[in-house]
Amino acid sequence: MKKVLQKVPTLSSLLLIILTSFSCKNSTIPKLEYSNQETIKEEVKDLETQTSWTNEIEKEILENPLITDPKFLIANTNPTPDLLKLNKNNNMPVYPELENFGSLDIRNLKQSLKETVDNFSKSLSSNIYSGPETFFDTKYRFNYIFFKNDFISQWKKYFNQDFPYSEKNDKEIELFTNWIIGQPFIGPDVTSLPLRFYCQEGTIDVTLYISNKSKNMIYQITIDRWGKKV
Repeated sequence: MKKVLQKVPTLSSLLLIILTSFSCKNSTIPKLEYSNQETIKEEVKDLETQTSWTNEIEKEILENPLITDPKFLIANTNPTPDLLKLNKNNNMPVYPELENFGSLDIRNLKQSLKETVDNFSKSLSSNIYSGPETFFDTKYRFNYIFFKNDFISQWKKYFNQDFPYSEKNDKEIELFTNWIIGQPFIGPDVTSLPLRFYCQEGTIDVTLYISNKSKNMIYQITIDRWGKKV
């Protein structure tokens, strides 16, 4: 009788069999693999098509025109850019500005104060030696004396010409051809106001400091800038 010898598996053989069996059982788990043609952009596009979006809420709000002007509400008219241009209340005034001088917006300047400035300018233009000082507060008239002396002495320096007339000259001469008032700064007690004089030789910018309480009397006047005509 021939004997058949059976080989007993060793421990290492058993481990190999177990691992092989486990590997085969888990082979059904899907793996995430990307081919060379798949991109992130395509994945995002697929996600968009698969997403369900809710309908917009109160979509008619965006369809209706926004009307804020009462005149358009009463007339039941939809405002357009052209209609808004015709609405004077929506057009804010724009005032010019002069270089090295400022804005010409004098809406906040009282009429009485404007008249004082104009009358002072006329007096200064017709006779710088006598008359303009009366527009100054009596306690500050010395400030006009200083201004007058500086004005006359600097005339030749900046315009390269002698001052047009002397104190003894009886001939009537208008020193300025025109003047403009700039936007004032109105403080609690004093208003500072830029003033530009025009003459044949150029321009002279000054600043007036005027009392808000004592009948628009001038406290001080300073020369800010000379501009020779080119």
